[in-house]
Amino acid sequence: MIECWGDGSWYHLRNERANHETTLLHVSSEKAFHKLGWTSRWGFKETIETTIEWYKRASYLDDSSQLIELTFEQIKKYESEKYELQILQNAPQANIR
Repeated sequence: MIECWGDGSWYHLRNERANHETTLLHVSSEKAFHKLGWTSRWGFKETIETTIEWYKRASYLDDSSQLIELTFEQIKKYESEKYELQILQNAPQANIR
């Protein structure tokens, strides 16, 4: 994350009073895949880069309409890449000998 941000540092603060279930919770998209057929179109790095871009620009934009515009640009980018990937996945496979 620091690499994508450009600079900074990180250290882990251990909270002895943290809720017990925090060690048991895990993020998984398996249910979305099995019930909805949903899969992520971006990998971890692109997701982090896009999120960091949003936060960096949000920190200096004066007009909230610019942030809304950025949000829609990022959604359109995600959707267009998703659509392009679906086209590639549905294209007939060429026989290469």
